Amino acid sequence: MNAAELFDVAQRLWEEMIINNMSTTLERLESKEKPTRSEVHPWSASPAYFYFNYLAGIHSTKNNFEEVRIAPAFGLLQSMEGLLPTSKGNIIFSLRKSDTKLLAELTIPDAISCEMICNGKQISLKEGKHNYVLE
Repeated sequence: MNAAELFDVAQRLWEEMIINNMSTTLERLESKEKPTRSEVHPWSASPAYFYFNYLAGIHSTKNNFEEVRIAPAFGLLQSMEGLLPTSKGNIIFSLRKSDTKLLAELTIPDAISCEMICNGKQISLKEGKHNYVLE
């Protein structure tokens, strides 16, 4: 199972927690053998980490975000967007895929050197806010 497929499975579990009016994640997932209702655990941030690192594919490749690689893995998603705070400034992204293209609107802080990899193609990204189309 790849990261995008794993996210799809995990997302269903996180959505169930929202339906059950939870404001943080469970210590462990429910099972008939080990029921739980213990909440308020630090791993509740794990969905955000997973989203940015595995789905959006944003990785610091040198010295605390001096250099960044973006290699999104959409899985079942058609689009994703977000804001990743870093020590060098916020990386803001809106990514949309079609059958043959990736449309990317990205804001890269001045202090970050960034590249994007998609469909086997690698491009250097400019600082500031820019739109890209990768085929």
